[in-house]
Amino acid sequence: MFGGLKDKWKQLQEMQQKVEEVKKRLATVSVVAKNEDASIRVICNGNREIEEIIIDRSKYPVDDVFIKELIKTLNEALQQSKNLEEGEMRNIAGNFLPGMDL
Repeated sequence: MFGGLKDKWKQLQEMQQKVEEVKKRLATVSVVAKNEDASIRVICNGNREIEEIIIDRSKYPVDDVFIKELIKTLNEALQQSKNLEEGEMRNIAGNFLPGMDL
């Protein structure tokens, strides 16, 4: 009985390691979203972190400080959302594996 549990624990550890490897890889991949006329572009990495916002300043007169604060605030909102999601997932996993620190 405990041998099966030990195997499952090892599989869980291997899965956690793979998740970390994927997160590292995703940090190196970027996607770009833009509005209809491409006057606003947002570059985001695969970990859902905003890396850059590019704005056509002839259409939208903003400065670099505003853009940096906007990126910081958006990333904070995304992090809070991610924390909420992870908490909910831990609750679900805890129901299946009670007593384990996930």
